[in-house]
Amino acid sequence: MENKHKNKPGTRKLGSLEVSEIGFGCMNVAWAYNMPPSDLLNRHTNQKMTRIIIIGATGGLAQNVIETAKKADNIQLTLFARTPGNLSARISGGTTVVQGDAMNIDDLKRAIAGQDLVYVNLSGDLDKMSQNIITAMKETGVRRIVAISSIGIYEEPLQAILKPYRKLADNIEASGLDYTVIRPNWFTSDNEIDYHITRKPEPEVGGAVSRKSIADLVTKIFANPGLHKNENIGISKLR
Repeated sequence: MENKHKNKPGTRKLGSLEVSEIGFGCMNVAWAYNMPPSDLLNRHTNQKMTRIIIIGATGGLAQNVIETAKKADNIQLTLFARTPGNLSARISGGTTVVQGDAMNIDDLKRAIAGQDLVYVNLSGDLDKMSQNIITAMKETGVRRIVAISSIGIYEEPLQAILKPYRKLADNIEASGLDYTVIRPNWFTSDNEIDYHITRKPEPEVGGAVSRKSIADLVTKIFANPGLHKNENIGISKLR
C-alpha cells in the first residue's frame, strides 16, 4: 500500500510552538513577520514581557535585585545609572543600559517612556529625585512604581540620616501613582531567603534581612505588579 505520508515533512517543538523541520521554523517565521524570535515565541505563548526600569542600578541592593529578576520569566530590564561603566558584564548582560541622572528630569523622561514599572533604589537628595521621577512617570503615562525607603522613618524623633527616606515615602504615597514603598531593615549578605512583611501602620519587627530576601520580594512584585499595590511595607527577618 502506498504511504500517503511519506513526503510529509516532520515537525519539532520550539517552546510551545510546533515548527517544520525543513526550514520554515522560528527564525524564518520571525524574518517573515520582521520581529525577533523571542518576540514571536512570546506572541504564540501569550506571554507579555513586563518592561522594568531600575533607577540606581549600580547600588549593591539594586544589583541583587537585577541578578534575581534576570532569572524570572518575561521580565525585560533597563538599567538607569549615572556611571554605567560601574556595572559589570555579569550584571548588565541581557539588559538595556541607559546613562542618566535622576536629578535631570529630561534624562528620566527619555528612560521611563515605554516602561511598565519603575523601581527606585537611590540615595542622596531623595526628595528632589523622587519628585522628578513622579513627574516623569506622569508625563510619560507610566503608573507603577516600587521604591526602597528605610526602616525607622516613622520613629520620633526622626534621625537626620533617615529624613530623605521619609521624604521619598511621603512623596510617593501622595503621588496618585500605583505604588509600593518598601522599608527594609538593615541589610546582610547572608545567602538566604527568609523574611517577614509588616504593613504600615503596623510596628516594625525583627532584625536585619538579607539582600537576597529583599530581591526575592521585589522580583515577586515585578512578576505580579498587582502584588502589594498601594501598600507601604516593612521587610525584616524574624529572630
